[in-house]
Amino acid sequence: MPLSTSLNDLPVELLDKIVELVHRPELLALCATSRRLNPVAMRWLYYAIMIRTAEQALSCCTTIIKQPVAAQALRRWSIDLRGQDLFGPFWTLLARAIWSVTGLVVLDLSFAPAVFELGLLDSCILPQLRQCRLPYNSSIAPFLNNHVTLENLIIHPPAALTSNRSFIPAPLPLIEMPNMAGFIGPATMAASLVPNSVVKSLTIFWEASAAESANDIARCFSQAFPTLKSMENFIVDWDSRILEAIMVHCTPLEKLGFHNANPSVTWRSIEEFLELVEGSLPTFHSLHSLSITFLDNSFHYDFEDVEIEYQTVARWGAMLPNLRSCVLPSGTVWTRMPFNTWLPDRGGDPHLASLKAEWFIETLSGLRFPREMYTGVLNTTERLMEFRNIMAENSSIQKVWNYLEVAMARAVQQAGTRREVEV
Repeated sequence: MPLSTSLNDLPVELLDKIVELVHRPELLALCATSRRLNPVAMRWLYYAIMIRTAEQALSCCTTIIKQPVAAQALRRWSIDLRGQDLFGPFWTLLARAIWSVTGLVVLDLSFAPAVFELGLLDSCILPQLRQCRLPYNSSIAPFLNNHVTLENLIIHPPAALTSNRSFIPAPLPLIEMPNMAGFIGPATMAASLVPNSVVKSLTIFWEASAAESANDIARCFSQAFPTLKSMENFIVDWDSRILEAIMVHCTPLEKLGFHNANPSVTWRSIEEFLELVEGSLPTFHSLHSLSITFLDNSFHYDFEDVEIEYQTVARWGAMLPNLRSCVLPSGTVWTRMPFNTWLPDRGGDPHLASLKAEWFIETLSGLRFPREMYTGVLNTTERLMEFRNIMAENSSIQKVWNYLEVAMARAVQQAGTRREVEV
């Protein structure tokens, strides 16, 4: 007679693997199934939690405080309580629950500023915390001083940060973050946190008033080299002071972006900024990727605009041999292909996508791409006949485009094979 086996007879390690595959609603049922399954299900039920209402927060915090298994299980916790009127006792309960979660790895409190303003986490230490999202508030300083082992930090900027010129920045004292590899947040706070870090990637929101001290801020960023590789800048104006400061202090960057958040930006101001960028390019000798965009892109583009962007990236590519990708104000991603050929992406709204396709065919058939592209790609009778047949068939633009990209890759591969044979 075969022996019967129940879940309760399985080792905890195997139960844990099984429960890991159970969906959240079933986890709740498992918690009530048996005393042996309860702690196993609780570990996965409370592994990652997103709180969006005060009711959810009260229930969750109460469970975490009363049941150590839940507190020990929690690794990722996001608390978003924006727009809700909550009082001191609520924040005290939340802080008490956070203090209990010593195994927390990821914490998002960007929309719970009161817990910092009341000083409830000033002495809190979460030894495993590696990634954190915090509100834009100078009262976060004590918490940061206790968590210098953070690897990724996001300080959520308020909406008025880049739009209101009278916005007063929230200062932070200098805090050394030796393990920080990624930072997203306001420029003034970044200047207090980036020096002596190992940050590789910065996303900076420049307060409207921060341009006045751009040189000092960029000098602070320079202390993160040689690890700093990428910097994305969100700005309210095409302010030359920010560009000049970065040009002086951050020339080793490999990826650089400027993104204008001002909805009233003018096309003339864009053109002037592009001219400033072009003048500064020779200093960025390591640059691989460059983006210049604006968030409220309501301009109407025509065929000439696509051609102007092509001429721009071709000039910039000639200045910077390492440059591989450019994103310009239309939102088009220009990529340097083999044989020094720059091609636009095929996406965008239908009007822009159609313009790019039309431009591609006209430029290709008009022999306006670099000469080495034609000689490198169509360098055999067979390839030339293939290409002529595709064009003669009035094939779709996408087919022609695909053929050219494949042919360029094939030509480069064959050229590499020949060099290996020669060696």
